Amino acid sequence: MLLTANYTYTDSVRKGGGEPAFDGSSLDGTPLDKTPRHMANVRLDWQATEQIAAYVLGYYSGKQTFSGFRNGALNTRTREGSTTFDVGINFTINENFALRAAVLNVTDKIVPVDDRGRFDGLDGNWMLDEGRRFWGTATISF
Repeated sequence: MLLTANYTYTDSVRKGGGEPAFDGSSLDGTPLDKTPRHMANVRLDWQATEQIAAYVLGYYSGKQTFSGFRNGALNTRTREGSTTFDVGINFTINENFALRAAVLNVTDKIVPVDDRGRFDGLDGNWMLDEGRRFWGTATISF
């Protein structure tokens, strides 16, 4: 078994420029758009046999801010953080043929989109998430 992990911390801030929000306030001091402060992933790989390998992957993306004038809100919008999990398997039949399959976002985690109007309190998530999906491939080499 092999365990790998990654963590990224990003401390971003708008400095100067005076870009305004829709309500006229300055966006100076807000984080850069769509840049989470915290991101992390952990992956466990398991080589079950010479021909079969599997993995489990957990991925976390922290809170993000959308500060642009055209974000549809009066000021900034905030997308909550989310965690997703993937599982996959690789099956090597022989040196010329391999099959791979995965289920991505196993728990079907979706951050709801805030679809309120600008003057109705719009300030939440703007991004459509990909729900649970299935992936497969066959590789033939010659």
